[in-house]
Amino acid sequence: MTAPDTASVSVRVTGSFDPVDRKVVWTLTAVDPATGIRVSNPLAGFLAPDATPPEGEGYVSYTVSPRAGLATPTKIKTQASAVFDQNPALPTAILTNKIDDQAPDVKVRALPTSTRAGRLTLSWKGNDGPGSGIATYQVYVSVDHKALRRLGRPTTKSSVVVRTTAGHYYGFEVVATDHVGNGGGVPRAAMVGTKAVRH
Repeated sequence: MTAPDTASVSVRVTGSFDPVDRKVVWTLTAVDPATGIRVSNPLAGFLAPDATPPEGEGYVSYTVSPRAGLATPTKIKTQASAVFDQNPALPTAILTNKIDDQAPDVKVRALPTSTRAGRLTLSWKGNDGPGSGIATYQVYVSVDHKALRRLGRPTTKSSVVVRTTAGHYYGFEVVATDHVGNGGGVPRAAMVGTKAVRH
């Protein structure tokens, strides 16, 4: 038997949410576009046979907000199941996410009062505790106690080489951003500094 042309089949999508059971259900039904009646022929489905993935695959996407007041690292688990025609449900793997509402901490290595002008290595160490992990660092520099400004682009490294000129004071601060966007922002003041001198 040859499967009918699936281009002639429409799909009716309905959804429902039960806040008590915390369950959302989507029902996708193949219907005759002319009559709106459910198609009974199992070979007339809207998904092609999955002989060459992903041609027989489909998905739905959704976004949820966590319940207020959940602290890091509260775990949120979710699982789905798919039912094709009258077949038993096929459960998916359990997906676990963790709440992360805390910004990462960065400790910049102390610098001596003065350093040789030319090339200065600034290093730091970041910690995000039980959070999502640090995604990037942003280095800021202040020259002669002026306002901090970005030094280069965000980086995943834990050190950077800075060019300095004798007779100027350089102040630095490093801020981290984790994988869910906590952190970042322009710091108010430099945490470490040094004066570049000629030896």
